[in-house]
Amino acid sequence: MNRGLVCWKVMLFYGATSPFLMGGEWINAVDCVGKFSIDG
Repeated sequence: MNRGLVCWKVMLFYGATSPFLMGGEWINAVDCVGKFSIDG
């Protein structure tokens, strides 16, 4: 669960500070969140 929160923070960080990276970084972060969310 903690890992999932880290993924969210990374996603928010990239979204807020590096909008031009949203393409790849956003997808990677979402994938990370999805995996850890399933793991619980």
